[in-house]
Amino acid sequence: DTATTEIYTFSLHDALPISLREFLHIQQALTDEVEMTAENFPKPSRLCGRQVPNNLDSLMFEQLCRLQTIRNVHALLLIPPEIILGLPAAKIMRTSARDAIGFAIWVGTEIERINKLFQSTIVNPTKEEIAAGIERLRFGPFGMVDWFAQRMHIADHDQVMALPWLRLYECARIDARRAEYERRLRDIYQQKNKL
Repeated sequence: DTATTEIYTFSLHDALPISLREFLHIQQALTDEVEMTAENFPKPSRLCGRQVPNNLDSLMFEQLCRLQTIRNVHALLLIPPEIILGLPAAKIMRTSARDAIGFAIWVGTEIERINKLFQSTIVNPTKEEIAAGIERLRFGPFGMVDWFAQRMHIADHDQVMALPWLRLYECARIDARRAEYERRLRDIYQQKNKL
């Protein structure tokens, strides 16, 4: 009923000690959406007794790829603690809803930050490259792993997946800056040849 819903909503925002399992059960009965923001559910310093890192910079590329494929809230609550902290879903379901949700929101923010870093390494194609069909050379995650393997002279794609994502980002950033430089230099030479 409405009174019960209001009590649950009030309790969740005031972070009364309910487990994630209880929260997920109660959430189905709520008529109003609980506003899941970092202000309402801050990042915990510990989750199930494990220290929560300051950022996700120490993740391996394979771990990052797994986190990037999460598409629903339930998975976001259960999978990141297992990937990042080695915590099983059963333990997460028993932990504080406030901490579990705060951790999930923080992970989502970190993944967004990392995605923006990788996005910044993309060199915009020229009109000529677009006309030649450069868009058909995007092969998704497999293509990215294959590119890193070739770039780093690694024969096994699994070895690329076991590298820190930050190392791969730095390679992509360096290559993007190099490509931009080479394009500018080529333009300068073309301008000189026109004179």
